Amino acid sequence: ASTMPPGTHAFAWAQSYGVDLYGYWMDVRIGGKAQRFRYVPPGIFVMGVRADAPDRLPDEPLARRYRMDHGLWVAQTLVTQGMYDAVVGSAADQSYFKGADLPADSVSYATAENFARALGIGARLPSEAEYEYACRGPEGSSPMPTGRLSDSAWYWDREMDRGRAGN
Repeated sequence: ASTMPPGTHAFAWAQSYGVDLYGYWMDVRIGGKAQRFRYVPPGIFVMGVRADAPDRLPDEPLARRYRMDHGLWVAQTLVTQGMYDAVVGSAADQSYFKGADLPADSVSYATAENFARALGIGARLPSEAEYEYACRGPEGSSPMPTGRLSDSAWYWDREMDRGRAGN
């Protein structure tokens, strides 16, 4: 199997790249910090909320099918304060929770755009549709090849917690 998606190539900025259970990946390292990017192939997905969804807000767009004609590379995780500091500095000054391995938080959209540009790899923030597609995956697919939520997210199970707390 190829270590790059069909019709693509490794970018000059990628210090390493390959393919694993979750798909194609490339890493960028700056100041000793790494950020992994994952390839999201083209496809069709449903974006928006069903009209009859009980928690739908009046201004939320109704669900409709979108076609993503191009593949894209998306950061696998949120940018950490360590990576942010290595690129532009001062993430810890802005973040509510402090720690090099914690996400950079409390940054404006403009600041996030500046960070993407400062990476120097041609990065940009994804559009709303690109972001939602990267999170959901193609129509009819599972967000994770393993099918286990715990492989893609940390989550809190209220029922388990209630049982432990006894209330």
